[in-house]
Amino acid sequence: LAFAREMAEQEGNPDGWHYLGLLTCQGFGTPADPAAAFALQKRAADLGCADAMFELYTHHVRGLGTPQNDEAAFAANLRAAEV
Repeated sequence: LAFAREMAEQEGNPDGWHYLGLLTCQGFGTPADPAAAFALQKRAADLGCADAMFELYTHHVRGLGTPQNDEAAFAANLRAAEV
């Protein structure tokens, strides 16, 4: 978890936010918090991380930390495919 936080704090490093989101969602080294994980994945996606965009798809499809939304899921998956 500390390594992911260090990566996330580096300016312009979306992978750190993505990894931190993965750990936060499942509760590795921190309490599981799907809503916080969704926000972390969104930040990583906004920085251009295709893996985070796919994670947003997963969150939207399952309603994990955000309301279930097929249209948003499709948009996130399409965005990931275009990167």
